[in-house]
Amino acid sequence: MLLSAPLPGEIFPKFMDFSRGSCLCSYNAGFDLGFLNNELRLLGIDEIKAAPVVDILTMARRVIPGLESYALWFVSGKLGIKSGQEHRALSDAELASGVFYRLKDMLEAKEGRPVKLENIINI
Repeated sequence: MLLSAPLPGEIFPKFMDFSRGSCLCSYNAGFDLGFLNNELRLLGIDEIKAAPVVDILTMARRVIPGLESYALWFVSGKLGIKSGQEHRALSDAELASGVFYRLKDMLEAKEGRPVKLENIINI
């Protein structure tokens, strides 16, 4: 898969332009940001520091406490969200998105009002 893939130096500047001014959303965001920031450092590009970040893993732990596992595949299964393939970027992104929206809906149902972004940014 990587033989024909573009190099990080081609992708990261585009990603940084694309995501500038946006909120980032990730499952286990600290882990992902560590990898992203390491690559950015290697490329001489400023690290991601000021962007608001929603960590879906932290959301899951708060909204559905007491699960025996918080692995993305486990949480998504508990929420009834299915994916055709595990541990591939696109399927993981689809799972994370599904989990995020389901958790957001659960929070809104519990609170009886829409959830504001600033209330779920937790990194």
